[in-house]
Parts: sequence; structure tokens; C-alpha cells
Amino acid sequence: MNNFTENSEDRQLWSGLKRSNEKAFAILYRRYVSVLYSYGKKIIRKDEIVEDAIQDLFIDLWQMREKLSDVETARFYLFRSLRRKIHREYLMKSMPLKEWEDADEKDLSMSYSLEEEIIALEIARSEKENIEGLLKQLPPRQAEAIMLYYYENFTFNQVSELLGINEQSARNLIQRALDKLRRLTTFLMPLLMVFI
Repeated sequence: MNNFTENSEDRQLWSGLKRSNEKAFAILYRRYVSVLYSYGKKIIRKDEIVEDAIQDLFIDLWQMREKLSDVETARFYLFRSLRRKIHREYLMKSMPLKEWEDADEKDLSMSYSLEEEIIALEIARSEKENIEGLLKQLPPRQAEAIMLYYYENFTFNQVSELLGINEQSARNLIQRALDKLRRLTTFLMPLLMVFI
């Protein structure tokens, strides 16, 4: 299903949800529960917290259905809402805010040439199938940005909104993550060859 078709169907389902259509609500839930779970696990690795947050999110949606505004994409709305819910209701209570600041965010003014960015994007796309294990070695914020951009196909602007940073910071965060992944793959390849 292409993005246009998905967005069109989502708008219809969202409209149905706002009109208290239980079937539309159930379809939205089934369509997004798995990807929301995967996304939630990138934010916090505790299954029960992610499951509770998703359940709470959909309960809130149903309870507030008549007050919901129209959305361009339900997927983006749900991702953003889940991220906020996990942060506000689970993480902020148990973790100081400064621990959420990515140490790599210090140099936000760094810019990259278009050619460097294209090369980095191509490398990342070619390694997409093998990158899950490597993502676990990235700082959580970098792993989340990579997942949102490459796996969920959000734009830089949408990634920046989800992470609460400006667009250039999102680009820098993704670029630093790609650089680290490149270094990891360069380091790990000779080791893997020894075991093959």
C-alpha cells in the first residue's frame, strides 16, 4: 500500500473514530498496534510499560474521540502521542530530564554537504536489513531517529517534531548515527570474517 492510499484510508478511519464508529477504531488499532509496539520498545525496553502506554493511548483516543482534530496521517499522530505518553507518564517520573538530553546534541551547527548526506543515506539503505543488531549499539536517541527516518519513512521535519528538536538537529542526529554505524560495520566485518 502506498503512502497516499494509506493516508486516505487513515483519514476515513479517523473520521469514523470521531463519529464513534467502533469498527473504524478497531481497524486503526489493528493496523498500528504492532508498529507502535516496535517504536515504543525503541524508547523504553520494558514490555509492560510499552503495552500499558499503547493501551492507555487507545483508551484516551476513544474517550476523547469527539474532540479529536482532523489529522493528515494517523500514523504520525499515533507515534507522536505514544512518545509523549511514555515520556510524560513513565519516564519523566523515574528519570531526570537531563538524562534524556542526547550528549551528541552539543554541536547542532554542524552541516554536511548534500553529497555526504546522499552517500550516507545510500549506505544506510543498503544495510537496512542487517542493521537491527547495530542499532542497539547506538545511543537511544540516535537509534530512535534512524528508526523513524528509515523504517517508518518519516520526513526530517516529522522526525524533528517527534523528538522535540529542530530539523537541522534531526539531520545532524541521523548523520552522527550513520557515521557511528559505518564505523561499527567497518570494525565488525573483519571479526565476522574470522568466524565464517
